[in-house]
Amino acid sequence: MDSGYSTNNSNNSFPSGINFLSPINSSLKISLSYQTCANAVVDGDAVQKLISGNAFTIIASSDSVTCGNNSGYKNLSGILNKNIFESLQFRQQIIGLVKDGKSDFITGLPEVPLDAFIDTQKYSLISICKAFDDC
Repeated sequence: MDSGYSTNNSNNSFPSGINFLSPINSSLKISLSYQTCANAVVDGDAVQKLISGNAFTIIASSDSVTCGNNSGYKNLSGILNKNIFESLQFRQQIIGLVKDGKSDFITGLPEVPLDAFIDTQKYSLISICKAFDDC
């Protein structure tokens, strides 16, 4: 599955694994990326520094965060105070927004593409069904 994000008439793709995006002027950039299916281990200190240094941080998966028995991403549960990372399945995508120490996530279904909107002015995560009043 191809994953990416769009801002200001720009389409960008995500590398496989878990990605952390930061605001840059009126756009976004991938600040950290970990290919966890290739056994990359998420650097918890780098993630905490990124989150504390930005107005908000977006977290998004591409293809799959988990592949087999790898656990290099599970430290995110403690960092983000969410246990969402403990139960992720193969090719189950997530999108999250972290602001002021609080995080909100949308989790998709395994093997099903996940889309969402993020209001970077109100710092809110909006599911497709909520955006189109179809939940």
